[in-house]
Amino acid sequence: SGINAEYGRSGINAEYGGGGYDTNRIRDRSPMRTSGSKDIYIDDCYTRHIIGTGGNQIDNIRRVSGAEVEVAGNDTVRNKERKVTIYGRQEEIQIALTMINNAIAEKIKSDRESLKDYGYGVPYSGIFTKINAVEAFTDTNDMSEAQVEQQIYIPNSETKSVIGPKGSHINEIRQFTACNIKVQADSEVEGDMRMVTLKGTQRQLHKAVYMIRNIA
Repeated sequence: SGINAEYGRSGINAEYGGGGYDTNRIRDRSPMRTSGSKDIYIDDCYTRHIIGTGGNQIDNIRRVSGAEVEVAGNDTVRNKERKVTIYGRQEEIQIALTMINNAIAEKIKSDRESLKDYGYGVPYSGIFTKINAVEAFTDTNDMSEAQVEQQIYIPNSETKSVIGPKGSHINEIRQFTACNIKVQADSEVEGDMRMVTLKGTQRQLHKAVYMIRNIA
């Protein structure tokens, strides 16, 4: 069938349509039955792409697969995952799963292509891709090469999200934006806000601030 179904948190790997990308975006938590239903979980940042403009994407999935596909409401989202339930015969459910995986893989491929022209750092950032899927990035027209410094403030409660496990988030932002970023140390913080100092071109700063503001 071209789909590698691994049940549980390991998800279903998409190796078709989107150029061989392993999306790791679908979590399959129900056994396949001859006829019935299947619950899967997708990263919520891809929900709008699965539904499509005016529902055109999900309507196409329903029409081609013959399965009924229901996307759970906003109030059901947990840990940034949204449940999608597919009803139908086994082959219909399998086709719908493949089409959903393909749609996500195409979105990832499209995001990677569009990000190649955004900055001077590494060409791809998973953090940027997720944020951009929810809050679209608008680039600045200021292409000056001059290095400038900027300070912004973030709530102390968001510091862990910005820094990430073992500094993974802040390091990815630094690499992707080619921006020098320093987060104020605990010993220097007064009150509920923490200063973040950034240095780079206006374009690099613009992108780094966008990522820091929206990562939490």
